[in-house]
Amino acid sequence: MDALMRNVMPLILLMAFGAWLRRRRYFSEETVKQNMKLIGNVLAPCILFETLRKLEVRTEYMILTVSFFCLLVLFLAISLLIYHFFPVKRKFFPFFGTAFAFGLMGIPLFSSVYGAEHMGELTAMGVAHEVFFATVYLPIANLMFRGEKTGGRAAMKNLFTPILMMVFTALTLNISGLGNRIEATLWGACLFRCTALLGSVSTVMAMVMIGYQIHFENRGLIRESALYVIYRYALVFGVGYPVKWLLLDRIPGLSPWFGAAYFIMLSQFGSTLLVAMVGQYETQEDLEVAGNSFALNVIAGIVFYLIYLLVTGTSF
Repeated sequence: MDALMRNVMPLILLMAFGAWLRRRRYFSEETVKQNMKLIGNVLAPCILFETLRKLEVRTEYMILTVSFFCLLVLFLAISLLIYHFFPVKRKFFPFFGTAFAFGLMGIPLFSSVYGAEHMGELTAMGVAHEVFFATVYLPIANLMFRGEKTGGRAAMKNLFTPILMMVFTALTLNISGLGNRIEATLWGACLFRCTALLGSVSTVMAMVMIGYQIHFENRGLIRESALYVIYRYALVFGVGYPVKWLLLDRIPGLSPWFGAAYFIMLSQFGSTLLVAMVGQYETQEDLEVAGNSFALNVIAGIVFYLIYLLVTGTSF
């Protein structure tokens, strides 16, 4: 228990610090948005880059990536069917249950407790999530929010996200052996060390910024937002864990950290892009519900993570 508190309590205190900064109005809303982009597009990918650069590429990781991609498609298909056949009020509903905070929350939470060196399975699922987001999620979201059909060229453009670019670069350096030769030089070693230092900032900034955003301007919409959060967990846990037990656990060669990585992927929601799209194309009320849902899901994700650590008796 003491070890658990030493590793997790600092994360909670960082979130509390972020909430305190909000009370002092330390950052503008625009600055918070920019910081969130910095975390998701630069800092968290640096952790991923260092992990992939040294990761042993295995067949089971590739199988897991394909399998998790198919699971994400299933999540989105179920939500779209519910949206089509039931009187769901908000247009963002089908996309709320399918976007996970791989870079924003998943990487910092996992690495701070289990270590970046054990991120193989989390990385494999994260790659699946990013490819799914670029090739399936965004094209369908653009169609629903903007009424735009997205062709293959636009879908390919979506693949050039910071996280995926870091993934492809790290894998290229890893497989070709070029990374080791670069690291053997003075400037190469300095470059990789700089990348590692940038990644180490990710957890601190993510927790502070998440804490900064935990607020509810309109309490009348909180109940509706809570229902979306409840639906999301019913979907991802109710469907995701039977799939894990029946199929994913049968993939040979997965490490003992797969269970933790899988739980973190499912429990952490963090699509700031979805909230931004709602703000751009939908009403102010829609935006408030989406923002409340985001904040509630962040809180729930942290709580579920703490419960998971306690129940599994994680040792450090």
